[in-house]
Amino acid sequence: MAKGSVEKATKRGGAVLLLLLPAAFFASILLLAVAGKGMLDHTIEHSRQIEAEFKEAARFVDAFRAERGRLPNRDETEQHLSLGGPILFEAGEGFFQDAVAALGQPPKGGYVLGLWRGEWMEYYASWSAATTMPFDESAYYQTGSRAGDCLVEVPGMIVCLAGAARLW
Repeated sequence: MAKGSVEKATKRGGAVLLLLLPAAFFASILLLAVAGKGMLDHTIEHSRQIEAEFKEAARFVDAFRAERGRLPNRDETEQHLSLGGPILFEAGEGFFQDAVAALGQPPKGGYVLGLWRGEWMEYYASWSAATTMPFDESAYYQTGSRAGDCLVEVPGMIVCLAGAARLW
């Protein structure tokens, strides 16, 4: 094979690969949108379990404060709550400002509970009993709905596959 034809085939193969990779991405997103209902239900159920842990931890913290006139320290919190359970943050501590940005400014004496979810922190605000976890399915889709995600992803995948086929 001549040097020029090898270079041309290599460039064409690279171009095809560059179009197949986004097509694979679109296909995976489409698969999640179509078949991911069970995974989404599991995620929301897990969020409900975390919310229950937050509420249990908040009841402990509130009872502790009512009894002793102060918030429990880290050791006292960990003694009561399970290992890996929510962590108590007071104003000025660690992730507290991230939580305030998501949940609003606390009143005097407000505290935040945080829980590491594996890739990010979830928070619970004592002053509103609100969390950073979305429970509405639409929050998990790029367009706000499963059908909308499918409508966006299918044309993108078709364009990439058609471009790859044309270059091939």
